[in-house]
Amino acid sequence: MSYKGAMCRTSRDFACRTPNPARLTGTLTLLLLGTIPAQQPDDAGLVAARRALDAWLASDQTDRGQLDQVVSAALAAGTEAIDHIGERARAARKADDPRLGRGLDAVITHMTVAFLKRETESGITFAGQYEPLRGLQPFVGKLLLRLLVDTPDWFSQQERHLLVFPLRDVYPQSPGADVCKQLHEIAADEDYEPEPVRQNLAFALAQWGDRSFIDARIARVEKEASQEGLGADRRAALRYELADIHYTLRDYARAAGIHVDLLRRAEATDTPLVPVNYYNAACCLARAGQGEAALDELQRAARLMRDGNVDPSQMLEKKLFEGDPDLASVRGSERFAKIVAEAFAKQPGHAAGAVRKDG
Repeated sequence: MSYKGAMCRTSRDFACRTPNPARLTGTLTLLLLGTIPAQQPDDAGLVAARRALDAWLASDQTDRGQLDQVVSAALAAGTEAIDHIGERARAARKADDPRLGRGLDAVITHMTVAFLKRETESGITFAGQYEPLRGLQPFVGKLLLRLLVDTPDWFSQQERHLLVFPLRDVYPQSPGADVCKQLHEIAADEDYEPEPVRQNLAFALAQWGDRSFIDARIARVEKEASQEGLGADRRAALRYELADIHYTLRDYARAAGIHVDLLRRAEATDTPLVPVNYYNAACCLARAGQGEAALDELQRAARLMRDGNVDPSQMLEKKLFEGDPDLASVRGSERFAKIVAEAFAKQPGHAAGAVRKDG
């Protein structure tokens, strides 16, 4: 889903906060010459990606610029090119070819970092976002775990929490009891481990069968939200946090229920709302299979945007409506097209301001 707004999660930070999208700096920026743009794959792009890979593997594998070209071409070509690299790497291991193995290891490492950078900078978070990397298994999973658990000097400690999200997608099932035990110990280490790492690991461990951390967090939030005398703003913030937790757990129906309840309560008390409040509810509803209800909330978001009473920083961008995977189930409907036309009738391109969201 594409979260973007007050009391909503920005990409990769599983907490409620303001709408500034997360930006990768430091390690990942240094590893890349520039941002790799997302493009639609085509046959010519796939051919170019394979040729670039062949040229790199045939070389002495020391030219950083050539390596960057391989990564850029493969990411531009899409999943099929990434799968091809994985196939070559598995074949090299089976053939016990150290030279090819080293060259492909370098490609996979830089490919993974580039993919992570690109998706983080997109400002959008959704379930399955990193599934294309699954074609690089088993290498990519081991790489991500090493960066998280035994972080090398070239990878920033401050960016370790960003690794958990792709780990969930490349390991839809448990990576193994020993690995989960090690990750459990990290999640439990309040003295040493940063909170973003521990919070994100709670979601991954829950996906793999260990709900101890996430259930404890849900219980804490619910207990505080139910306290008598709690201010309305604080109670609402806690409810948004709870919705975000369930969304990140991919329990979309429960997340949607909380969002809708918050919206109706706010409307009943004339509490100001912004388009993102309705948009987030719509994303959860669409993921939960409640298409018409999702369109109802998108309609409300569009009316707010059309009426011109929303601060420009709170306007949604058109690209979210056009490309957010959370809305895939409703995007093809005639009603959806009318809603988008209504929302952006006065905006020739897209609104400036808030961008921005698991999965």
